[in-house]
Formats: sequence, C-alpha cells, structure tokens
Amino acid sequence: MPGWWAEQVIEVVPDGALLTLTGGTPEVDTTAHYWANPTPAVLALTGGQPSVTLSDHKVVAPSSATLTLAGGQPTVTVFGITGIAATNGTSGTIPTHAAGDLIVIFAFARNSTTVPPAPAAGGTVPTWSFVNQGNAGAACVGVVATAVATANNHTTGTWSGADSVTAVVIRGQAASPIGGQAGGGASTLDATAPAVTLSKTDGSSILLHFMGARTGGATVTWGAAPAGYTKRTEITSGGPICVLTKDATTTDGAVTVTRTGGTTGYSGHTIEIIRG
Repeated sequence: MPGWWAEQVIEVVPDGALLTLTGGTPEVDTTAHYWANPTPAVLALTGGQPSVTLSDHKVVAPSSATLTLAGGQPTVTVFGITGIAATNGTSGTIPTHAAGDLIVIFAFARNSTTVPPAPAAGGTVPTWSFVNQGNAGAACVGVVATAVATANNHTTGTWSGADSVTAVVIRGQAASPIGGQAGGGASTLDATAPAVTLSKTDGSSILLHFMGARTGGATVTWGAAPAGYTKRTEITSGGPICVLTKDATTTDGAVTVTRTGGTTGYSGHTIEIIRG
C-alpha cells in the first residue's frame, strides 16, 4: 500500500494589546493655596509589530506587546505660604526658603512716626522692594517690603527703629507677584487691614493682612480671626502684631481684629500675592 500521512498546521493568534492610561492632567486646588499640576502621562508601545516564526509547520505566537507608561506620578507644584516667623526687635528670622521664593517683610514701630528704612543689600541681606506703609497719625507705623530669594540663607538685616519684624515665605508666585495692596491706620484700639482691588478674582491669589498695635510697652490681647480668615501668627508684647490670611480670595474687603491693652492707634496693611 502506498504510504500516507496527515499534515496538521496550527495557527496561534496572539491576544490583542490592551492599553491602559492612568494619570492625565488633573489640577488640584485646596483651601491652603496649594496646587498640584501633574505632568501629562505618556504612552509608549513596544513590540507592536509581531514577528512570526515557522517551526515544524507550526505558527509560533509572537511575544506580547509591552506597554510602558511614563508620567503617571504627578509632579507637584506648590503655591502657598511655606513659613511665617514674627520676632521682636529690629531684625527677624526668615523661615526656611530657597532661591525663587518670595519673602515678605512687615517691620513695625509701636510708638513712632518714623518708617523703619529697609537695610542695604549685601552679604545675606537681599534687595528689599517697598510695597506700602501705614500709620495711625498717633505714633505707630509699619512698612511692608518684599524680595525674591536668590539663595537659601537670607537674613532680614536691621530695620532701624522697628520693634518687631515679621517674615513670610511664599513659593510658586508669579514673576510679577504683587497685586492689589494698601496701607493705612487710625487712632482706634481695634486694628483694620484695608480693602484692595484684586488683580485676580478667581480665588487663586493669597491675601496677607498685617496689623500692628500702638503701645508704650504694655501687653495686648488680640481677638480671634473673623469668620472667613485664618490667624497665622501674632505678637502680644514688645512690638505687637497680628497676621491674617483670607480663606477665599474671590472677593476682598477690609478686615478688623479686636484687641485689648495698649493705647489707641494701629497700622494696617493688605497685600495680594499672585499665583505663578
């Protein structure tokens, strides 16, 4: 009998590649003015063109395509206050900072009409830029100034005539960071930071409110922050000051903090910091 055989050809079809994308470009906004902007996810597919190998009359399945995802872990960009320090005396402590951060100074003289002059730049003292001043017309005065850090070891320098110096460090600000700002004062016991015209009304800015109380050396007691505001720090003796931020910055208005002790007169200041 003539010989015969059966030839069987098996074809194996690989599973289709399955793409999964995580990440994306969400933007996170919290009430503390911190923003997270993740880097967009990037998909890369390798092995997409299968290579077919014939062996013993069989089609061998190619290796599965490999999918890799880069950018899934977001890079967080911070905009907000990273530190505040209030110190009695003619110089203060600048909280931890890095090059590019904005440093805001509030120098306050509790019983004088002479504005504390900004110290000259040099060494670890940056170049201070005047923002505003305020006085009560009743022998107390304050001044607000800013500088963009160029290093991580800046000092305030000496603000001659000041009784206290407050330093605020902000990260993630715009290249031109100062929006609405104003300074003022009056011969009353309670202190008021003035209203300003906001440069941004989308809620992305930070509003800082500085207040200083006239006193001949007596201890004062600051009241609680009004609803919608957060008290960041205060000094009750020496050069009494109070610092607030506004919780929601889509609108602005004057804000008053009550106090007891000391004598009538205050210096009040408001400054808008614009997000980068």
